[in-house]
Amino acid sequence: DHVDQQSRNLIDRIRQIIEKLPGIREKAKQTIIAPKSFDIGQKVLYYNAAKMNQFSGKLEPKWKGPYRIHEVLINGSYKIREIDGRLLARP
Repeated sequence: DHVDQQSRNLIDRIRQIIEKLPGIREKAKQTIIAPKSFDIGQKVLYYNAAKMNQFSGKLEPKWKGPYRIHEVLINGSYKIREIDGRLLARP
């Protein structure tokens, strides 16, 4: 019967997806968690975390920039500067 064949095909496809799921999850996790590093002079955007949970400004951009990396700090942080060279005290 045609419906039975479609059901079997669907079940087989679901099994294939379930088998691949752990690998897909691991790849996504590595992509998200993988530390990013930037070089001095590289253009970056600054994520404005203060806007993350605000509903009043939900249509305002959450990213600022572009900026350039000015200095790489020991703790994995960066000092950034405006494109025109002005150093930001705090973004």
